[in-house]
Amino acid sequence: MNDFSITPFRGPHLILLLLTAAAALLVFFLLRGKPGAWRVRFLIGVCFFNLALFAGYKLSLSMDAVYVRAYYPNGFNIFNELPLHLCNINLFLIPLGVWKKNRSIMGFSFFVAPLGALMALLFPEPLFSGFSLFLPRIFGYYVTHALLVVCGLSLATLGFYRPDTRDIPRILKTFGLLAVGAHLINLLLRLTLCPEANYFFTYGAEIGVLKLFWRIIPAPLLYGLPAPLILAGYMYAVCALSRLTRGAEEAFFFIGWISSAAQKQEDTTLHDRNIRGIGIALCLLALLLSLSGCGSLKDDTLLTVNAVITEVDTGKQTITVKDDADENTLGEECLIDCSSTPMVYCDFATQKVTKISFEDLQVNDKVIMCIRSSEMESFRSGGGEKTIKVEQLQLYTQRAAE
Repeated sequence: MNDFSITPFRGPHLILLLLTAAAALLVFFLLRGKPGAWRVRFLIGVCFFNLALFAGYKLSLSMDAVYVRAYYPNGFNIFNELPLHLCNINLFLIPLGVWKKNRSIMGFSFFVAPLGALMALLFPEPLFSGFSLFLPRIFGYYVTHALLVVCGLSLATLGFYRPDTRDIPRILKTFGLLAVGAHLINLLLRLTLCPEANYFFTYGAEIGVLKLFWRIIPAPLLYGLPAPLILAGYMYAVCALSRLTRGAEEAFFFIGWISSAAQKQEDTTLHDRNIRGIGIALCLLALLLSLSGCGSLKDDTLLTVNAVITEVDTGKQTITVKDDADENTLGEECLIDCSSTPMVYCDFATQKVTKISFEDLQVNDKVIMCIRSSEMESFRSGGGEKTIKVEQLQLYTQRAAE
């Protein structure tokens, strides 16, 4: 099982990225000569299959003890797992756009779905990194996002949508309407069924650029006002690359033009070449995104680990821990340096968070630790320090009310 552990930019993860690219190319080569109705049915069918897979994946999360402990101390809430984020909302939008032949919707999905899903594949959250691909949580996360990349790219490679700068204002309008709609849903859910609802991250997020935006404009929804500018720049770049590749192929084809008698056949071939040019442009963009992702390996991300204390050394301010049930991260014995670690305790009944000291920890306590990825890499390699330093420790075991 450990041989299939998914860690960003390591063996299985790179294979998964290559398979995603191969699947997008395979769809193009298999369906490029098929009637339009075939392509419509195929793409809508794949989207509905992915939607069913997404539903099963979210259902599996409700039974995933590690996931529930980390995100839902008061119990799993399905209303916080709906497909209403910028990425997975395209599970609905892609088939809707293809069915209605709506360029605004298809354009939004073409530009946003592959980019958002690719970012999710390249930079997974801690609970989706370092675990076996065969865990339902991991399998569902990576496969649904990979299929979103394929479906988004297929809008262009199957001829449903061609990038055009004239569509950008309408796509930005669609983006704005979806963001406002998501914020209204967040408001309703926060008042009723889900106090932590944050679809489209309208209430902020601990994500690089969004975190920066919040510092500049600390207001829900409004803090994301700079985002359309970035999205517009990205869309113009894709349109420019598409135009360049299309122009190059048209010039090459013109040189090889022999007689007017073959013009009709050549026009059909040219159309195929144009679509292929769009695919090439998207592959170039995906390559650039992958390279930028590789550069981000230097970023020291935080990982969340669940463990059980097996020994407490008050003199050295260290604890020995082992993996909690359903974990496979630290093994049966790992020494944790707590000398300068902030510690907190959350009372699940009152939701009150209080600071605690090292003396409050006991053998058999369950804890949730935030650990730098560099620390984990050193520990897993076996060549670094055997003592891990944690950034924060939360006492998970509940204490009797005083």
